[in-house]
Parts: sequence; C-alpha cells; structure tokens
Amino acid sequence: MNMHMFSDWIRHRREMAELDAMSPDELGRVAHDIGVSPRELEKMVEADHDPERLPEMLRALGIDEAALARAEPAILRDMQRLCSLCETVGTCRHALDAGIAPTTYRSFCVNAATLEALKAKQAQDAKG
Repeated sequence: MNMHMFSDWIRHRREMAELDAMSPDELGRVAHDIGVSPRELEKMVEADHDPERLPEMLRALGIDEAALARAEPAILRDMQRLCSLCETVGTCRHALDAGIAPTTYRSFCVNAATLEALKAKQAQDAKG
C-alpha cells in the first residue's frame, strides 16, 4: 500500500467514525444541509467516492460548470450526489484519462441522461 492509499484509507476511517458518532437528529440536519436523505449520506460516506471527476467530465463534454452552478444549482448538486454514489469510478477515471469520455460516457455514467439533456439544451441555446 503506497502512502497516498494509506492516507485515503485513514481519511475514510475518520469520516466513518464521525458519521457513527452523530446522533440521528444531527445526521438528519447534515443530510438536509447537503440535500440528501440520511441514508443517502451514509451510503455516500461508505462508498467513499468523491465526485472529483465531475468537473472534468463536464469540461470534456463542453459544459460550463460555473454557468450550470449559476443557472441550475439543484441539477449540479444532484449530479454530484449521483457521482459520489457511482460504482463505475474506475471506468470513468480511465475514460477521462484516455480522452475517450465524450464518446463512451453513455455506457457507464450515472449522469448520462442529465449530461445528454444539458448538451441538447446547450446546442439549442447556441442556435438561438
């Protein structure tokens, strides 16, 4: 195990311990603050997937994350939530690193339908 993997493991263990130490009310408040259910929050922490690649995916598809955050913050939050629960993180990482994500994301991305809709809206807006 390299040092990076070990530090990630330690961070994840701390997050799990913090979650376990929360009262149900506190867990509910935190979940509400980020727009998910308490069970979804637990799943997100258990899965330990950071939606770190979402901005990269948006860029690869020509979608402006800052504009999306301004115009549709709820959609962006939902995409981040789904990304954090994703079970195809390795496939996503490979597709982005290899530069093939724009042609392959539909086959693995949990946000594929939303990304398609955003691309279609962007194309429609560009036509005027």
